[in-house]
Amino acid sequence: MALPDNGDFAQSGSIIGRWKLDEASGTRVDSVGSSDLTDNNTVGSDASSQFSTTAADFIKANSEYLSVADSETLSPLVEMSYFAWIRPAVVPSSSSLAIASKYDHADRAWYLDYSEDGGGARLHFYIEDLNDDSDSPEVSITLATDTWHHVGVVYDDTANTATFYHNGAIISTAQTVTAINDINDSGADFRIGAFSGGGGISGEFDGNMQDHIFWSTTLTAAEVAANYNLYGTGLPATAALPQSGSITARWKLDEPSGTRADSVGSNDLTDNNTVTAEGAQFNNIAAVFELDNSENLSIADNADMSQTGDMSYFVWVQFETHTMADSRLMDKLLSAGDHRSYYFAMTTNGTQLRYGNYSNGQSGSDNDILRNFTPTDGAWYHMGFVYDASAGEAKLFINGAQLGATDTGMNTSVYDGDADFTIGGASAFHDGLMQDAIMWGAELTDAEVEDLYNAYFNLPDEGDLPQSGSVISRWTLTEDGGTRNDQVGTNHLTDNNTVTSTTGVSETNSSAERAADFEVGNNEYLSISDNATLSPTDNASYFAWIKLESQPPAGNHRFIASKYDGDDRSWFFSVREESGNFLNLYIEDSNEDSEQVKVSQTFTNDVWYHVGWVWDTSDNSVVFYVDGAKVGSTQYPNDVGDLEDSSCQFRIGEIDSVGAAGWDGEMQDHIFWSASLTAAEVLTLYELYTVEPSTGTPSGLTLMGVGN
Repeated sequence: MALPDNGDFAQSGSIIGRWKLDEASGTRVDSVGSSDLTDNNTVGSDASSQFSTTAADFIKANSEYLSVADSETLSPLVEMSYFAWIRPAVVPSSSSLAIASKYDHADRAWYLDYSEDGGGARLHFYIEDLNDDSDSPEVSITLATDTWHHVGVVYDDTANTATFYHNGAIISTAQTVTAINDINDSGADFRIGAFSGGGGISGEFDGNMQDHIFWSTTLTAAEVAANYNLYGTGLPATAALPQSGSITARWKLDEPSGTRADSVGSNDLTDNNTVTAEGAQFNNIAAVFELDNSENLSIADNADMSQTGDMSYFVWVQFETHTMADSRLMDKLLSAGDHRSYYFAMTTNGTQLRYGNYSNGQSGSDNDILRNFTPTDGAWYHMGFVYDASAGEAKLFINGAQLGATDTGMNTSVYDGDADFTIGGASAFHDGLMQDAIMWGAELTDAEVEDLYNAYFNLPDEGDLPQSGSVISRWTLTEDGGTRNDQVGTNHLTDNNTVTSTTGVSETNSSAERAADFEVGNNEYLSISDNATLSPTDNASYFAWIKLESQPPAGNHRFIASKYDGDDRSWFFSVREESGNFLNLYIEDSNEDSEQVKVSQTFTNDVWYHVGWVWDTSDNSVVFYVDGAKVGSTQYPNDVGDLEDSSCQFRIGEIDSVGAAGWDGEMQDHIFWSASLTAAEVLTLYELYTVEPSTGTPSGLTLMGVGN
């Protein structure tokens, strides 16, 4: 994903400096004016960028920073706004990590830092005026290390406030700035990553930074949200969604507060009791509902919201707490009488997902579908239902996969009640976040639900995969945590020892917004018990995206996937270390003949690779591929004629003995075929993804699920 153009930003005419910080080293260019920054003490670069570029890498111990001499352009005297992407390497402790400054000890204007002064981590803004009056507004916030954050401050001299933002949303409330009338016209250098204290340069930043933008105006909350949402690519365009012509309403919920717009029609939602916002799943804003405040969004009854026949509804949901008796995700009903139509909720103390509708609007006349599901608080889920009126059937879905069986006992029509439509509940309320709620006046098919889910992740659809009919399982690993769904069948993977997920937008070399993140020190892996589907004995192929955080121990492995126990073996796939990296496959046949085959291949930490193997029993051959190309020579394992029908678990990230050889890093989109792919098919598979790992640029093929 590329950085937005200058002209895309709100109040772009008031931008006085923009430093993308995407150079490899040396001078960092101002893309708006001529305030190019000098490199002091060799600020490096890092490929772990938030976007399809590199990012500046500041090492505090080396006193690295960027600077340019004072100029009138960089000295706004009345109001200002400053925003940047930062990725701190540490949480400050009695120290300052300067983001940007116009501050010398004896000639002060302002500085913005992430710091700690005895009261916990904070974003802090120092400002001084022409009369030498000063103030230091701050807000408490602890930013996760090695994670990208969009932070900034807006100083409004008229209101005498400083408003801090994190990921497009206000942190707390505007902070009062006392006794300040303007901004001092300091002659100090403008600096990124440091300021000048009494003893010289201090407050050096430690970590990565990217895309600093400086405005000589006060941005509104809506403008900050709009600017932040420019960076997001996770919300697909409406036209790219299944049955887009049948969409009744779509609420992205990406506003910072107040009315939430319907991006399809005119069903804008009123904010009741102040639903706030924060940055969310797809680097866009999400609505934040507080249970204790009875917060919800609503619109009065109208024909669009009065679905009486086929209906589908999907929304991204994060629970802050899920254990209340009934958490309404959306509904159109009142407590009694002729007002009831339909509802969608987590219920029974957060252990069941539920959709219900009413045939005549009276209490007790509803039919509903309930399926067991216990969410993890703080994790994101794509939840929804599909209702087929003519068949009287309903299905529930989590992350693109059906949850439990179809309910065949539903009403064959829905009552046209006169209650308001609400998101967040009218009597039982949601506690947490929601994003991108979409309603269809149609029944989505199972395949369309899966396509909808995948549209958020820039991953190819199953039907586009080579030999799609031979795909036996596919785990995109895009879930926020917990169970990882099989997008093809029912081989859903259990989470062992809490495999987490990356956050934010896609990094340079991956093609999905989320990836599973394995920590070897925690013995984390994913697994499912043996079954016939996962035990091909003839031809097979296996491909996945991988990114190592650390190299395998000397003479050992980092296991990608396996069907292998100590006494019950079929195969395992790994990165192996033997005086260098190898891509490695162990295979064993039904006669217990076995062999490990390998090809030399260097894997750099923190770089994405698409890797895989193809096993062909017709000539007993194994071919390895990296980034769509064959690597090394074809291997011919001696005496191995088939694959053992092992009864052991299938695992991602480990084999039977959990330990130091487990996976350490990220993985996504594992695909398993009961067929041998050709070299041409492997290249086609690789080219289906929208980002090429070698360059981090679009491949030129059709982009999947792009747009906002």
